[in-house]
Amino acid sequence: MTKTEFLEYVRKNNIDLKKYNFVIGEKSNTPYTVGCYEEGEKWYLYEVGERQNFSIVKSGDEKEIFDYLYFKLRGNISM
Repeated sequence: MTKTEFLEYVRKNNIDLKKYNFVIGEKSNTPYTVGCYEEGEKWYLYEVGERQNFSIVKSGDEKEIFDYLYFKLRGNISM
């Protein structure tokens, strides 16, 4: 899944990413946030913990990162 496809899925399904603490395209230090950003040709997936500890969970290409974000978002929605 690409960033465009992910954002289209979010739009079509009226998903408020802020409600689920998802940030796309920038770094955040807000506790309990999951997000991704791009540096050069590489994408980074990160999570922010309770004490604002920023941890890179995964790095890879756009498809790999947004596939993982889609999986994570679907898991949060079904909770």
